[in-house]
Amino acid sequence: MKKITFAVGDLQMGGSMRVQSVIANNLDKSKFDISIFSMRKVESYFPLDAPVSYAKHAITKMQFRKILVSTGFYKYILRRPVDMTVIPNKEMVDDLVIFVEENKIETLILVEQWAVVAKDLKDRLPDVTLISWLHLNTKIYETFLYGKSYEKLLSGYNNSDVICVLTKEDKDHLNSLGYRNVRVMHNPVTIDSDNSQSELESKVISFVGRIDYNHKGLDYLLEIAQQLDNDWKIDVAGSGMWLEEQRFKRDIRRNGLEHKLVWRGAKSGAQLQEHFKNSSLFISTSRFEGFPLVFAEAMSFGLPVLSMSNSGSREVLDEGRYGVLVENGNIEKFMNELKNLQNSKELREKYAHLSLQRSEMLEIDKIINNWEQLLLK
Repeated sequence: MKKITFAVGDLQMGGSMRVQSVIANNLDKSKFDISIFSMRKVESYFPLDAPVSYAKHAITKMQFRKILVSTGFYKYILRRPVDMTVIPNKEMVDDLVIFVEENKIETLILVEQWAVVAKDLKDRLPDVTLISWLHLNTKIYETFLYGKSYEKLLSGYNNSDVICVLTKEDKDHLNSLGYRNVRVMHNPVTIDSDNSQSELESKVISFVGRIDYNHKGLDYLLEIAQQLDNDWKIDVAGSGMWLEEQRFKRDIRRNGLEHKLVWRGAKSGAQLQEHFKNSSLFISTSRFEGFPLVFAEAMSFGLPVLSMSNSGSREVLDEGRYGVLVENGNIEKFMNELKNLQNSKELREKYAHLSLQRSEMLEIDKIINNWEQLLLK
């Protein structure tokens, strides 16, 4: 039985965290002994079968808040390069090395920021297989996420036995930088639709995502809502940082959009299922995505998908084969495509059929099989 550890930042609510928990839970327990090692001492939002260990020097809730405040101060006030996520420090690396040695771990899956310290880990654990698992568009790490640690991340790539990315575009990008140990691993559908589908009759548009203006394009969403026909509305499911949530509520109110743009808060389980079933369309305005899990979820309920184009949406929709893609930021074109879908149930049914086809390709069993083949090598 092979001993595998997922080294994660935390297991709080979020699409990438949900995927991590689903992959860990569904790997064949007769082949793999799975464990989780977290650099933040917070309980998992999602059910976990595997035991969770925390770094001895794990970040506390208070420390995390201080880091967020200081990051914002240095980035937006002093305009200095910063890392937009917390990088494991030397003490955390020490903690992970001790955990691996004591538990005789054979493979470490370095999720997101742990990939930055892959060289440090490889130097001390030369016989352990290191798999770096990235959950965002790889160019975002350079242009947005790692203002201070990007060069160290590149060194981490060099010391990873495999780099797992979410799209062919990401693979091509890393190949162009000289990395050949790159493999595309799609995210699976993690919601159970119970074979129930939207009837495509309601005048409700679904939007699911974190309340994050820059990442999720909420400024675009507000513009779209302002141009929406009065008999349609957009139901928004998601949560975010307190300041972003307050801004979103304020902008909805200031623009008189309370009846067109309805923010429902975070939803999961049966509530999220109902959210999809009660909609007739799914839209996304994100500026960038890794491999948007929520697309696959919406598609499993037979929802047509209309999205701003980015590497993640292009991958899920296969360059527009399974949904409608619009140039990122082109509100006029987006509204034209939206109206076409609103005005034609026949068109919605066409894309609903394509959505169901695509969601079948992303079923959990297929994705788990890919992971097991990789881990058994």
